[in-house]
Order: sequence, then C-alpha cells, then structure tokens
Amino acid sequence: MAFTMRTTLRGALALCALGVLASPSLFAAVVVVESTVWANNGHLYNLLANQSATGGNTGLSWTDAENYAVSNGGHLATVDFADTQDWIWSQFGSANYNYWIGLTDRVNEGVYLWIGTGLAATYTNWYPGEPNDFNNEDYTLVLRSGFSGGNGPGGGKWNDYQDTTFFYDAEIYAVADMGNAVPEPASLGMLAIGAALLAGLRRRA
Repeated sequence: MAFTMRTTLRGALALCALGVLASPSLFAAVVVVESTVWANNGHLYNLLANQSATGGNTGLSWTDAENYAVSNGGHLATVDFADTQDWIWSQFGSANYNYWIGLTDRVNEGVYLWIGTGLAATYTNWYPGEPNDFNNEDYTLVLRSGFSGGNGPGGGKWNDYQDTTFFYDAEIYAVADMGNAVPEPASLGMLAIGAALLAGLRRRA
C-alpha cells in the first residue's frame, strides 16, 4: 500500500511539473473535434463540442466553450476582419452545426466586445435583422451552411443568441483560437524541466 501511494504521488508530481493537472478542462466533457493552423497568424484553431454519454458529439454552450478555451490557454475566436471570417468558415463551416465565436455584449448591452482582446467589434457579418437581443441574447454564433430563416439564407452569417447548446435545428459547436501553434521558448523550457523531473522520479522508483 505504501509503495502504491508513493508511486501515485510521484506520478502526480510529474504531471504537475508538466502542467497537465493545472488545467481543469482535463476532466471536462468538452472535446476537440478538429484542429488546424492558420498560416496567416500561426495560430491553432480548435473546433469544440460536448461529448455525450454515448460518445457522440453534441452542442456546447458559449460559457462552457470559453471556459474550456481559457483553461487551455486560448479564447473563443476573434473574427475582426473579413479574411478571418472567410478562413474560419472555409475550415469549419458545416451543414451539421452552428458554431460560437468570441463576440459578446454580456457586460454592456449593445456594446459588442471580443472576449479574447476586450476590443470592440469593427468588422461584423450579421444575418439581416440581427443582433436583436430577443429574450436577452448576449452571445454570437455563426449560422450553419444551408440555414434559411425568415430573412433568407444565412450560412456563415452571425446571430446573437442565448447561452445554450442548440439553435433551431442544429447543435452549436465552438471555434477557439488557442494562440501560437509552436510553444514559446519559455514554455519549451518548462516542458524540459518537467521532463527532467519525470526522468529523475523514474530513476528513483
């Protein structure tokens, strides 16, 4: 029993050194469905969903998606230029799901800010008649390919919505910008320290 406890403790210490246990999202139901790097800025973008009890992917609320992204060093995507909108849509636009981005007016109604930068939106791509704050809608989703509402087709257009997981006839996923795809030198150094500590613990075991 004592040997098992020591071994478990050593393993936990090693994981902490590598920064693994520092992220509470390790135990969340959020899953990364797709990942891709945008050559224009070198950032890694993740498509996030929630994992159902049966193992399939289901919708994800804006808050859960943002919390997961933050706990892993990112934020929901900032779409501040048309080329950013076009690239993200080309990578993640789908007929099967809508997706959250990082634009919200939850702090000051009608004042839309990017959660990742704190800056006001200068570029927008709203669906006609949006945002309308119907039933207190504070979060921005991108409508799925093939969506057609009362004001016409809307694939790729933005809609303000409540903090929920489903929009009319499709799940809501999320696109997160996780920052630089290649770790900064300081991060690489921490990983090296963690690896050295892990190796030392193994030699002593």
